[in-house]
Amino acid sequence: MKIGFVHYEYPEETTGGGAGVYTHLLATSLAQRGHDVHVVAMGKNGVFTREQEGVTVHRIVPRTLYPQKGSLSEYLRRLEYSYAVREKLLELAGTGKIEIVENHLIGAEVFLYSVGPITPIVTHLSTTHRDVARCQNWEMTSDLSLSMTLEDEVICRSQRLISSTHVQAEAVTRRFSITKGKISVIPIGIPLPGKITTKQTQSQANHKKGTHVLFIGRLERRKGVHTLIEAIPKVLDQEPATIFSLIGADTYASASALEMEGNANSSFKRQLLMVLPQRYWPHVRFLGFCDQKTRDKLLDDCDLFVAPSLYESFGIVYLEAMAHRKPVIGCRTGGVVEVIEDGRNGLLVPVEDSGKLAEALLKLIRNPKLRWELGKNGRRLVETRYGLDSMVDSTLEVYEKVLHGR
Repeated sequence: MKIGFVHYEYPEETTGGGAGVYTHLLATSLAQRGHDVHVVAMGKNGVFTREQEGVTVHRIVPRTLYPQKGSLSEYLRRLEYSYAVREKLLELAGTGKIEIVENHLIGAEVFLYSVGPITPIVTHLSTTHRDVARCQNWEMTSDLSLSMTLEDEVICRSQRLISSTHVQAEAVTRRFSITKGKISVIPIGIPLPGKITTKQTQSQANHKKGTHVLFIGRLERRKGVHTLIEAIPKVLDQEPATIFSLIGADTYASASALEMEGNANSSFKRQLLMVLPQRYWPHVRFLGFCDQKTRDKLLDDCDLFVAPSLYESFGIVYLEAMAHRKPVIGCRTGGVVEVIEDGRNGLLVPVEDSGKLAEALLKLIRNPKLRWELGKNGRRLVETRYGLDSMVDSTLEVYEKVLHGR
């Protein structure tokens, strides 16, 4: 099969989040099975094509089509990038290198290609721009509304939709009045890590020696890191030996957009430090963006994992932590409730409730036996329900049905 993927944050040149991790896992797995796989992604270092783990990666850079963007900056930037994606996909499809395209919804990268596509389009539903705007408390502007509309159009024009959770599939079905047969629910699968070298054998240790709490996620409001920062003093006042490590790139927010670069005053990390009293700073490590090897080592070394996101369509980071036999803490929101089984493989707390989050953290910090039990159950859940091979098999079935149904 000849498969094209579109995701601007495909690793490793770009710092992909969960969607980038998913696309990388699926693309490389399909290539290992002998399929011809191409990926179209943003080029931070110019335009080029190269082989990467058996996948042909095409890095593109959009041309400036609208020099004066005015009040529609986000919308017009998306159109510029979508035009560059369209050109590359038309080239690949026109030369017979791809016969089907899968894209991630956020960003509406295939919007212009979807107007008259040569190949069928499969859209993987992810956190939408509408969800991000709600979590960021952005004011609804014409720019924001038009940007959201691009994603809506991609949903309607796709031949098939894939959702990682039933929660999201049902929400999209209701909102767009589409048949359930158009959406396939395929949980994300991940490879299991190799030998876990550190604290899995130390989980019964006395918590007074110091508990290591790990957070992974961009430093932005949607990821709930502000709630964690608010909870940290409540935890350290009672368990002063606790250490918090935060992995994630800083972001720079404006009234209606989120950027990876900006001036110091708009840095979200700076805002977090202004909220956290300085006497607690020695207990909190901001590690920035980390590669997968470093993430794996920190997942090995930590005692528990927390990601109190305001919204997640799925939350692949919870699976990564559970695969390392770590208990996880998340919020009752979106697809998280299908990944974390409260009291079985982790704990669920209300969204933006720093008090309840602190209680959950203290509960696990003070109970090494519970941490071990939740971590063991999480590992078993990943092994039985979130296997990589199962995700790949189910996705191939969708592709075959789409191609056969044309």
